[in-house]
Amino acid sequence: MNNKVLVGMSGGVDSAVAALKMQQAGYDVTGAIIEIWDPQDQSECGTSPETSRPWSERGCCHVPMVKYLCEEILSIPFIMVDRRDAFRKKVMDPFREEYLKAQTPNPCVTCNAQVKIHELMALADSLNIQKVATGHYARKTHSPLTGAFHVAKGKDSKKDQSYFLAKLQSSEIERLEWPLAELTKEEVREIARNSGFPVSEMVENMEACFVSDKNLKSYLDRWIPLEMKGQWEAVGQSGEKIGSMEGGLGLTRGQRRGMGTGFGERVYVLDIIPERKQVVLGSKESLSVEECILEDWSGPDPDSIKTPLSVVFRSSMKPVACQISWYSPGQKKVGLTLMEPSPWVSPGQVGAILFDREIILGAGTISLSGNEES
Repeated sequence: MNNKVLVGMSGGVDSAVAALKMQQAGYDVTGAIIEIWDPQDQSECGTSPETSRPWSERGCCHVPMVKYLCEEILSIPFIMVDRRDAFRKKVMDPFREEYLKAQTPNPCVTCNAQVKIHELMALADSLNIQKVATGHYARKTHSPLTGAFHVAKGKDSKKDQSYFLAKLQSSEIERLEWPLAELTKEEVREIARNSGFPVSEMVENMEACFVSDKNLKSYLDRWIPLEMKGQWEAVGQSGEKIGSMEGGLGLTRGQRRGMGTGFGERVYVLDIIPERKQVVLGSKESLSVEECILEDWSGPDPDSIKTPLSVVFRSSMKPVACQISWYSPGQKKVGLTLMEPSPWVSPGQVGAILFDREIILGAGTISLSGNEES
């Protein structure tokens, strides 16, 4: 039996405890850190010393902490692999491009599927290691409904990260171990403290690692074409002008914050139209939709699934009952119909389809238009 396991580590409490739990379970553990972001490139985030934490204090790619944990506490070997180029091409560049097209991407879902887990699997293969473990709060399950492995919600509903793993493939999930699946965050922190980990120095990262402290606007500003800057028209649902606002790119459908009070009533972003430099505003009730498209579908044939389904558009939202069917099989597009209207449907975000309300069947990127030929 090959009892080797490669554990992805970031320098945070969760991945460190994951490595410890695998070690205690009798595995021969090797730690690995996938370097995806260069601390010297902080300026690319559009951040400044006055408004951001230094990268050494963030929970991503903390190489010195991983080295200390592996060598001084866990006594395991560790490997660092540089995947900054892959991260830039697969996560950062698309993130910027989607925002410039008035979408709202989810970089963490993309990063897990296309960089972190993918690269950990490739590294494990090169080391002849079958199993890979991470510190995510999620669990895996094999379903007789599909004959495949799926990501499912972990025990700690407040920390559950299954949504961010929604685009993983069955073959990847089969090889993965999530040692924190049946633990809560407090239990993990207690294990870390009792094991001598320097918990107070292990920073937890709660946001996209390359856009810190809500500086999305300054990050995007350096990439926005000059003709897209300046004043944009604020229009109502019928196209009538109701005011103006500074810039429109970087806004999200459903956004209320930053809309000000100059429109006479509480308004929300309903749509962003870059080619006209217009932002469509309306009431909260106008946000709700019953249908959308899920592009780049990652799950099984939707027409073959004969069980009640639900969907989430955010990691923490309550699942909404739904139905799915092919919209364009050749283009991997699935049509989604909600059993009750939802205001949380934002183009560019990820819709994760659940069965049994906690097991992810598959996922796709939200689109509100289906102009492409099927």
